Amino acid sequence: MQAVFLDKGTFSDNVDLPAPVGVTDYITYEDTPRELIIERCQNADIIFTNKVQISADIIANLPKLKLIQLTATGMNNVDQDACAEHDIALYNVAGYAVKSVPEHTFMLMLTAMRAGIHYHAKVADGTWANNGNFCLLDIPLIDLEDKTLGIIGVGTIGKRVTDIARA
Repeated sequence: MQAVFLDKGTFSDNVDLPAPVGVTDYITYEDTPRELIIERCQNADIIFTNKVQISADIIANLPKLKLIQLTATGMNNVDQDACAEHDIALYNVAGYAVKSVPEHTFMLMLTAMRAGIHYHAKVADGTWANNGNFCLLDIPLIDLEDKTLGIIGVGTIGKRVTDIARA
C-alpha cells in the first residue's frame, strides 16, 4: 500500500512523522506544487496533506486513491464532493490544537486590548525608561470587563474559546 505525504515540510523538523502501520511504500515531499500532485500520487492509495489543495480534477485522475488524510482540522483545501463521488474517504485531525489555538486567541485579544506590541517596542527602544514618568500611557488600554465577545464558528475550537470566555 502506497502513501504519499505531499507537504511534510509544513511541519517542524522535530515532529516525527513515520509511515503509518500497514503502509509498505511511504513517500514524503517537503512541498508539492499543483502541477506535480497527479504525477506524485498516481499510485497512491493514501494522500497525506496539510495545505496542498486537491481539486475535483486531481481526484478524478487518481484511480487508486482510497483515502485523503488531512494533517490539520480544516477541510476546505480538498473537494469533498469529488471525494464522495469517487468513494474516497476524507478525514481531518479531530481535536488538533483544541488547547493551544483558543489560548492563542486570548493572548492575541489581550495583546491588542493592552497595546502589547506597542508597549513592548517602547520598552525595547528605551522610550519607557526615558519617559521620566512612572508609567508610559501614550495609547489607551482597553479592559475586558463589560465587553461582549462574538465568536464565529462553533466547532471544537470555537466551543473551547466560548468556555474560556465564560470563565
